[in-house]
Amino acid sequence: MVQAKPKHQEPRAQGPHHFADRVCARVLAADTRVCVGLDPDLARFPEELLAAHQLAGATPAPGDADYCRRAAACIVEFNHRVLEATAEYAAACKPQCAYYEAYGPAGMAALQQTALLIREAGLPVVMDGKRNDIASTAARYAQAYLGADSGPRAAAFPADALTINAYLGSDGVTPFLDCCREFGRGLFILCRTSNPSGGEIQEFPAAGPGALARRVAGLIHGWGRDLVGEHGYSAVGAVVAATRPEDVAELRALMPRALFLMPGFGAQGGGAGDVRDALDARGLGALVAASRSVLYPVPPATPAADYFDAVASAARDMRDAINAVLPRA
Repeated sequence: MVQAKPKHQEPRAQGPHHFADRVCARVLAADTRVCVGLDPDLARFPEELLAAHQLAGATPAPGDADYCRRAAACIVEFNHRVLEATAEYAAACKPQCAYYEAYGPAGMAALQQTALLIREAGLPVVMDGKRNDIASTAARYAQAYLGADSGPRAAAFPADALTINAYLGSDGVTPFLDCCREFGRGLFILCRTSNPSGGEIQEFPAAGPGALARRVAGLIHGWGRDLVGEHGYSAVGAVVAATRPEDVAELRALMPRALFLMPGFGAQGGGAGDVRDALDARGLGALVAASRSVLYPVPPATPAADYFDAVASAARDMRDAINAVLPRA
């Protein structure tokens, strides 16, 4: 069932400075809800690209600085070509930090370069780091990813939004909320994840009615109440898996103003019909994320030009599949 436009009385954070408004504007302008995950796996890269960086047949050596520099340069080129292929079909891009951290300082430099490339393509950067800690440490994470665009409080890894966990409660979330207010950033807080064992925690009975995921949903709704933008959505969103369609409608009812970041589309089994209940009558309300099914649609032996044509086709097909389940006037 399609969700109606949220109604609310809370103060609104106005204009293009607001993260959710920027996402909604992109969704409406490009008619897409696709979030391209940038999870670089060298083993699945085009062989032609690996050869250009002297990585073809190379044994992975994450402790070797020279190998890491070559790998990082290859990752940046791969991401650049993916962005060229998919930008017109994407509403946002989502680098997964772990895939860059594995290559040490060179990998983190590649993450920084990738974030800048995404912004140059005119897309919001959703950094998938799932960060958090006690308040003083959370403040450092918040500045690292959600800080200012320049100056002494600039973000080291510039992002428009960051995934975080809420396990430490409000004092660990507040520093991130402060960056949402001050710098126009956004959050996607883990609520119902796409991995099979997530229910071990997320479906554990919580105090009061419902399971822990529903308790977290209530907190997300409260944390985002004063950060609602002109399109009716808050800068504080939620991670709600496309692989859990049975939960989507209930979680949408609990979080009517939260943008959903929906992983699990494609390789993990989620489909277009599984995200429909997250979207309102305008087609707003969710970014649907896919990585493997978009990045690696053909074998590595495919010539690079054909490989990235296939990447473009995969992103276009994903956009079209989601748009096919939207209501049309």
